[in-house]
Amino acid sequence: MRGSHGRVRLQTVRILKEIVAGVAKAILQASRAPIAFETPVTIRLNALRLYLVEDSPIILRLLRDLLQGDELSVQVVGQSATAPVAIAEMRSLFPDVAIVDIALENSNGFDVLKALDENGDSRPVIVVLSNFATQPYRQEAKRLGADYFFDKSTEIIKLVETIGAISKRARRRALPE
Repeated sequence: MRGSHGRVRLQTVRILKEIVAGVAKAILQASRAPIAFETPVTIRLNALRLYLVEDSPIILRLLRDLLQGDELSVQVVGQSATAPVAIAEMRSLFPDVAIVDIALENSNGFDVLKALDENGDSRPVIVVLSNFATQPYRQEAKRLGADYFFDKSTEIIKLVETIGAISKRARRRALPE
C-alpha cells in the first residue's frame, strides 16, 4: 500500500476541504437537517461488509468516501449514531467489521462493544475509532473485545490501510481452491 498511501492522503485532504466548506455553509444556514449521502448504493461481490457506529455526519462521510473507493472491496451495510440502534441492526445485518466511536449520541461505544462481545464467534472484527485515544480508553476497549483502536484525529489513514488488509485477507479466503 506504499504507493496508494500518498493517494489516500491526498484524497483525505480533498475530502476534508469539501467537508469543511460544507460545515461552514451548514453553520451559516443554521440547519440541523441530516446530510444526505451521494454515494451510490452498489452491491459488490465478496465485499467486506462494514457497519459504522458514528454520530458525526462529517466523519461518516469521510469514512464512506475513503472505504468505499475503488481500491478497497468494502460495502457499508449500515450505520447508526446510537448504541441501541447499532446493536439491534448489527444483530440482523451480520457485518464482517464494525467501526465504533466511543462518544455517541446519548450513549457510548462501550455499550456496543459489550453487546458484540456477547455474540461470541459470530461477532464482527471490532475497530474502535475515537478522539478518546488515551491508554485507559484503549485498555477498556481491548478488555471489551476490540481488535483494533485508532485515534480519530491522527490515525484515519492507518484505519483505511487496516480495513484494506482485512478485506484482502477475506477475499483470499473466499476464493475457491
